Amino acid sequence: MKLLTYLAAWWRRTSISELRVAVDELGAGKLDAVLPFTDQNNDLGALARSIAVLQREAKQMAAQRWVKSSQSSIQSELQSATSQEDLARRFLTSLAPLLNVGHAVFYLHEPNHQHVRLLAAYAFHERKRLKQTFTLGHGLVGQCALERKPIVITNPPEDYIHIRTSLADTVPRAISALPVVHNDQLMAVVELATFDNFGPDQEALLESLMPILGMNLEILGRARKTQELLDETQRQAEKMEVQATRLQEQTVEMEVQQMEIKATEAWFREILESAPDGILVVDDQARIILANRQIEEIFSYPTGALLGQPIEVLVPEAIRETHVGWRNRFIHDARKTRAQMELRAVSRDNIEFSVEVGLAKLPPVGGRGACICVAVRDITEKK
Repeated sequence: MKLLTYLAAWWRRTSISELRVAVDELGAGKLDAVLPFTDQNNDLGALARSIAVLQREAKQMAAQRWVKSSQSSIQSELQSATSQEDLARRFLTSLAPLLNVGHAVFYLHEPNHQHVRLLAAYAFHERKRLKQTFTLGHGLVGQCALERKPIVITNPPEDYIHIRTSLADTVPRAISALPVVHNDQLMAVVELATFDNFGPDQEALLESLMPILGMNLEILGRARKTQELLDETQRQAEKMEVQATRLQEQTVEMEVQQMEIKATEAWFREILESAPDGILVVDDQARIILANRQIEEIFSYPTGALLGQPIEVLVPEAIRETHVGWRNRFIHDARKTRAQMELRAVSRDNIEFSVEVGLAKLPPVGGRGACICVAVRDITEKK
């Protein structure tokens, strides 16, 4: 009897000692420590099961702390990104060590082209074989982009993608394609190849990171578009400034040319006005477009009255029809450039008199066609 009592006491002390060792391990942070006696229906078993409840809660709290701290660390890293490409690289580099990822790629959604385009890769040495774009619905990445739902392949075949290091070359245990969605808009697709399946903690971390990643992508995309708009505005402003400078230069040049033309016209008019003979110019329709003061005095016309008149107003009516045929032949005969003759003329007062006429064809200027310069001298006294 005493022996049984002694053995019972010894077993109890030993069991409590084992349970205490397990509790000490839990207190040291070894949350996966195995608790003994949880299956026993006695006080010791009840105590062990109570400790197991505390162990599960501690595991949950540790998992939550890990998810939150990992999320905070990656979010801080993403906030330092300066472009969508930089964001993708930072995300993959920060995420891979936490999830034991051996290979990862990041595809950006481009809705205008209806495809996703490779933006960044992690630990992928065969870049030449890596497909740069996937149309929606094509391949694992394209199907994930189309459905906007995670796709997971476990235990892929041997001829699938490999994870390679300097020491090993192995097929991943799982491949996951994850959509990045923000405001109901697909932003990107992330593909991860891992050495082991994701557990609940890893899945919780990824689920918390996808909205953060989508928001940062959208912000950087808006910033890029704004910068492109600013750059285009700057280019247009510079272009307009160049055009304005050229226009100003052309305006100044035209003003100088106009001044030169006016000066030249004034110079020639002075020559015409100082000529002893009457001089006029007719266009290819035989209408007077220039007349000096002497011709107006010879034919008794006030200043400017001859402009726009047909040359036949200076010819007696009896020979006007003949004169029309003669001057047309002279205008259209390319071989004749000059002519000189005596003619009968008529003044504004209907007085006929004799004139000596010299003709000379002028080169076409200002869209007027071929013009003729006519020099007229009154030879009444000579006659």
